Amino acid sequence: MVNQPRSGVLFLTFDENREEYKMLLVKGNEHLLWGPPKGHANRYERPEITAMREVREEVGLTVEIDKFTPFFTVKNMNIKIYIVMYDQKKHGKVFIDNDECVEYRWTTITEINYMKTNVVSKTIYQKWLSIIEMIDDQQKQKQQIEERKNQWIIKFHNKLRIKEQINTLIKEQQRYNEWINNMIEHLNEFITE
Repeated sequence: MVNQPRSGVLFLTFDENREEYKMLLVKGNEHLLWGPPKGHANRYERPEITAMREVREEVGLTVEIDKFTPFFTVKNMNIKIYIVMYDQKKHGKVFIDNDECVEYRWTTITEINYMKTNVVSKTIYQKWLSIIEMIDDQQKQKQQIEERKNQWIIKFHNKLRIKEQINTLIKEQQRYNEWINNMIEHLNEFITE
């Protein structure tokens, strides 16, 4: 029998000293095991939609997942976990107001080894270095995209500036031509007198 698809989000942040990653784990009400917020897919629901819905339901966070969001899967379990850097301004504040989870905790990878965890958390522990590499790659990609965007903005502004300079030169040329025409007219009047 194939397991029903499940999806969730592994939220990461830094500790107070910015030396070590911390991850958001929730303790499920049913088995009292720690793991990232996740849940079963509704019929015909895409994994990223499931993950966004479950995170909102379980911990009250709003998250957007797209094709650039890194993820990992849990072997033989039909579970897809997306990896997101937590930002309270963007995602909201964590709160539990449901019957699925009894508490939440921000924990380090070292602490996870001593907690009563589910299979997803064990997989996180086993794949930690590759997860960090995925996050670093994602951050580099975002930085490269931002740099390219800034380069295009600069080019666009430069083109606008050049266009403005050309328009200014054209106007100056028109004023000069008007002045010349006025001078010629005055000279013609002077000569005919």
